[in-house]
Amino acid sequence: MGVPFASLVLEIPQRGLKTMSEKTNTEAAFNSIGKVSDMADNFAHAARLPLPAEMHASQLRRGMEQIRDALRMIYRDHLGENPWDE
Repeated sequence: MGVPFASLVLEIPQRGLKTMSEKTNTEAAFNSIGKVSDMADNFAHAARLPLPAEMHASQLRRGMEQIRDALRMIYRDHLGENPWDE
């Protein structure tokens, strides 16, 4: 199945970056993770808005699906694997 993304991230400082493409891929992955973090933060702030509970619940479900999809895409793009389609 390959190396989990978290393990790969923890290894980077130890093994160093050898090629520009490897560095670019790693930076792209970290940038993508930062964007997903911003998405989660936006949903957390939106949950404080005075809206009906049903609207909050539906938006939270939608947001969690977007975050899940974004994290899976980062995993697939960075490791070239898709364990969710197995």
